Amino acid sequence: MAGYDVRKVHECEFCDRQDERLGDAVELGEAEALAEADAGGPLSWRRFDGGFPLSAEGDDGVWIYYIHETG
Repeated sequence: MAGYDVRKVHECEFCDRQDERLGDAVELGEAEALAEADAGGPLSWRRFDGGFPLSAEGDDGVWIYYIHETG
């Protein structure tokens, strides 16, 4: 069954790469809501070449959120 994996990633010159898995969702809207709840507000989602993963940068500029299609 298809679903979505939601992650957030932080990478900068001062610290190691941080990659946190936020969870799974069955529907895309659920996946977006999971990331937006973590970010504390709405995110502007971008697609890679018209497909997945979706990405969005948080307002604080620290985290980039990703939604990967699974299954």
